[in-house]
Amino acid sequence: MDTTKTEVNKAEKGCGMHPGEELISAINLMLNERIPIKIVFAGDLGGDVIFSVKYSDLGITPQTLSHPFYRTHAFADTLGELIVRQNMELFADRLMKKPNYDTLIRSFSHRNFGLRDMKNKIWRFTFHASLYFHLQNEMLSQIISEEVAKLPPAVVRAKRIKRGKEPESIQTYTDSNGLKLTVPKTSELRVCLENAMETVLDFYGIKNKDVFISNNMFNFEFSITEKTK
Repeated sequence: MDTTKTEVNKAEKGCGMHPGEELISAINLMLNERIPIKIVFAGDLGGDVIFSVKYSDLGITPQTLSHPFYRTHAFADTLGELIVRQNMELFADRLMKKPNYDTLIRSFSHRNFGLRDMKNKIWRFTFHASLYFHLQNEMLSQIISEEVAKLPPAVVRAKRIKRGKEPESIQTYTDSNGLKLTVPKTSELRVCLENAMETVLDFYGIKNKDVFISNNMFNFEFSITEKTK
């Protein structure tokens, strides 16, 4: 065995970028630089959405796609979701303005992206509108978490208090570790959750918000709006 050659190869690899670093760099590049897409179809009946992207805009060639991995759901799901996350506003214009948007996102639950190789070096992705709804809620939750994190922590002696503006049925317990709530059960779970969430938002300084929850067989939809006078 030629140990000198082996050592040289290791040295050459050490001078370059680690494969894992290449992957993370590529993902970060995609998250920070929007890839141009074209929405081909946004169905009013089943909720399927189709968009296309050019090979050249992804910086790839057909020769780079010879590995079987590029024909798996794992690859399609990863790349497809990255592109959708980049273009949330574009999909919002096509989906949220539909009069039956609420019905579409409840009709089915997204599971996997479809990926089809078209002519002229174009990929065509298919997903269900419920994925957009899920990603939108995820972004909203992240925004709320970041806003709450900016607020100074409330440090008080451990005691049982009843806040003046909350529903009388809800009691809060505060200490240096944060906030705990006792919310009596009602015949509708969503009413408990709505009251509890409004109390939490108010406690952390997010004032004058109305919380409304609608539920279906797949999920709960949380809607947070300004209180109406």
